Amino acid sequence: MGSVLRYQALHSVFSHESLTIVLVLWVMVVLLIFVGPLALFGPKLNHLRRVGYLQYASLAHLQAEQFHEKWVHGRQAHLGELLAAREMGALTGLAHTFDRLRRTRLVPVDKTTLVEVAAAAAAPMLPVIITRVPLMELLKVIFHALF
Repeated sequence: MGSVLRYQALHSVFSHESLTIVLVLWVMVVLLIFVGPLALFGPKLNHLRRVGYLQYASLAHLQAEQFHEKWVHGRQAHLGELLAAREMGALTGLAHTFDRLRRTRLVPVDKTTLVEVAAAAAAPMLPVIITRVPLMELLKVIFHALF
């Protein structure tokens, strides 16, 4: 694809604007091909996240209620015993589980992966881009975007 576009760009088949559109569409198509199928997991992940919230919320409520009764109302131990109590670890574990549920995405792809796939799709197009944009200007744009 890159060599065909470079040949056409060198022979002025594309204007600058149309070349930009073709390159953007190319990156979007590659993203759709590689990331699009993961969107099929979205409804299932959303359902699991909602069910997980409900299940763990009820468990967390019971555990927090028992903790409150034992350590706040009962005041059965000193502060040193409180920090070493098994209940503290369990509450921390539940907080971690809620955090994982909160960070569950509908599409199991993060921004870094999207950038990597887009960069991999755009890399073969660099010779095409260089036909229209000077290399130093292109490097300035890339470094400005990264930093």
